[in-house]
Parts: sequence; structure tokens; C-alpha cells
Amino acid sequence: MSKQNTVAVVRGAIEPAIVALGYTLWDIEYVKEGAEWFLRIFPDAESGIGLAECEAVYHAINPIIDELDPIEYAYTLEVCSPGIERTLRTDEHLQYAVGKCVKLALYKPHEGKKEYIGTLTAANEDGITLDVEGVAVTFERSAVSRVKMHHEF
Repeated sequence: MSKQNTVAVVRGAIEPAIVALGYTLWDIEYVKEGAEWFLRIFPDAESGIGLAECEAVYHAINPIIDELDPIEYAYTLEVCSPGIERTLRTDEHLQYAVGKCVKLALYKPHEGKKEYIGTLTAANEDGITLDVEGVAVTFERSAVSRVKMHHEF
């Protein structure tokens, strides 16, 4: 099964359990880091997600994933908060972030820069527009390698 199919199957199986706990499912990652595979589940809530919430989600979904057995080899299941500088992968994530400050990374430099920080003003299948210090800058989706929420500390 491909990584995308695995994520889709896991999402369909565990999302109802996460919603039943009063949370939403922000994202799922199925990645290989070195020799290890990780299945990371990112629940979310308006009040935030802490260790106790991650533990509750883990205990709710672990039996579901064990029974489903969607991965044929060893992996580590992790339940994590998406964090305040969460990655914005989907159209829904980008719509959530409209009006908020984001950090956008490009595959190749645009006007000499590979990273931009600004307010996300629009996102669709063609492009992502940021207000960068009062100037609207639009990037083709295919040129964007990563978008994350950005907070000044």
C-alpha cells in the first residue's frame, strides 16, 4: 500500500474516535526517518492539545490501528500536537490560515529569496498570496515547498 493510501485508510478508521473525544484530526504523517518508519497523528482542539489529550487520543486509536493493521512492517505510532507553528499541507489548512502570519518556503529563489514571511491573504489550486510588508506577492503552488504558521517569539 502506498504512503498516501495508508494515510487515507488510517484517517478513515481513526477520525471518528478522535471526534468522539471532542477533537479534530489536523493531520497524519507516515514517514521514514533513517531506518525507522513513523505514523504520526496530529489531533487538534480550539483549546489546544497537551500531553493528556495526546495520551487520550493514543489510547483511543491504538486498538483501532492494531486491528486494522494497515502497515506490513515495524513502525512507531506517535500522537503529537500540531503546534503553534504547524505545517499547512492541505487546502483546508491554508483556508484556516487566511488572515494569519505564515512562513512560506520555495524550491527555488524568487527575487533572491527562498523564504517569505507574511499574512496569508489567498490560497487556491493555482497559487498562494501573501501580504509581505504591504506588498501582495503570489507564488505558484508548484513552486512552494512548505508553508507553516509563523509566530514571533
